[in-house]
Amino acid sequence: MQPNDLTALPLKNSRAWDLALRILLFISISLWLVSLYHRVIHIDDAWLAEQAYWLAKTGHVKSLLFRGLNGYETSQLVYHKLFIWQGALVVSVFGWNVYVLKLVSAVYFALFLVLYFGHYAKGRFTSQQQLLAAVIFFVNTLVFDFSFIFRPELMLMALGFASYCLLEKAIAGNSYRLALLSGCVAGLAAVTHLNGLIFGAAGGVALLLFRRPRLAFSFGAVFGLVTLLNLLNLQSADDVTLFLSQFRNDPALDKSDFSAWKYALKFLGEHQRFFHDWREVSFSAFLIVSLILGRTLLKEYRFLWMYTIILLVSLGLLAHGPTSKYMLLYMPCLVSLIVVAAPQAMNHLAFPIPLAFFLVVNGYLNIRIVQKNNDTVGRHERVAMAAGSRGKQVVAPLQFIFNEIEHSTIQGATLYTFFKQRHITPGNPDYDFFTIAAHFKNELILLNDEDLKVVDAPTPEPGHRYGPYLYRGKKEGMHIYALQ
Repeated sequence: MQPNDLTALPLKNSRAWDLALRILLFISISLWLVSLYHRVIHIDDAWLAEQAYWLAKTGHVKSLLFRGLNGYETSQLVYHKLFIWQGALVVSVFGWNVYVLKLVSAVYFALFLVLYFGHYAKGRFTSQQQLLAAVIFFVNTLVFDFSFIFRPELMLMALGFASYCLLEKAIAGNSYRLALLSGCVAGLAAVTHLNGLIFGAAGGVALLLFRRPRLAFSFGAVFGLVTLLNLLNLQSADDVTLFLSQFRNDPALDKSDFSAWKYALKFLGEHQRFFHDWREVSFSAFLIVSLILGRTLLKEYRFLWMYTIILLVSLGLLAHGPTSKYMLLYMPCLVSLIVVAAPQAMNHLAFPIPLAFFLVVNGYLNIRIVQKNNDTVGRHERVAMAAGSRGKQVVAPLQFIFNEIEHSTIQGATLYTFFKQRHITPGNPDYDFFTIAAHFKNELILLNDEDLKVVDAPTPEPGHRYGPYLYRGKKEGMHIYALQ
């Protein structure tokens, strides 16, 4: 069977499954749409959006949120290139708005869905199989959450699956043109986020395993050339030195990850990505049971499961840790394996159990996301007016940049975690949050209860002094300290 020949088998109890899946899909899409209004602002919304903001405003990426770390306040050369470039375009065209930036991921989610169901339409999947896939995508809490966060995972998911589709057709038709296009799209994924390199590895290895060395060369050559766009902002030897320094000391990375021994140990712990929490456990259980019950059908889809395995291994070797959000990169392949196995798996009485487990756990978590929705931007404005922070240098949660970045110089509270971890203590021989904050000439400190723990500050008492700062009280969940 050709790698793109996914002729689907009909499901038993078709009408019952059809009705149940349609109801589930309606409910899950409705909940997703409701969740968009005043969706809680994720820390990564701020972390990455600030980079796009400064690129749009000054023409180069920097970060005042991380002022004092790795020279970011002057220039930041290590960032998710293509994702931040388009974020800067969004800021330039639509202005500074967190929900417009969040829509970037939602747009890629929509494009992915069009691509996915267009690829598997016309007899490749039955209508019930397509409904099952849609339900899984909308119920899955990882997709539900990150499809409205300004992070590159949904963009990577869309680009990676596009590369896979082109590759599948290139093998079926022995097409150099499609192999080149697939390599180009995989390269764009690598420019979006370095984890996108897994699509280059998977494509090249899969082509070799299918005995298409010339297609593999074409794919790899274009992939390599496009990936070089990651170095586009290196204009001098000093830039290269700064780039390497910032890469080694990136706050998102554990420096010890760069040793071969640590990489080997990390790969051995890759299973943690699938069993990190109830969210992942419920999906993984559903996936495993589906593959076991529908294993005979999977034999016909050698390219799909082979490509998926290569992606899993590649991400295990490349990613800096087993964080579950990176499952999104190969989520389309995992869902496709479930759907391929479904016609046989659904004939077993055991199948509804892991399906129900997945639906209940992820549905509950999605409702929790909706319950957290609030007008964070409005709250930040009220806190800023009460504290008198506008026109001043302040320490605040990263999310405070929405929309106070245009009124204050904000240093992120999260920065102090890295100061403490790396024993960076400007102005003091030992780590002391308030002394270091004063060293950076911050006139105000605004912290929520969570950030008190992040910066290792004691629970404040009214009227008390903490280092050179006087505690002024609490406004809408934000503790206010003023420099004396």
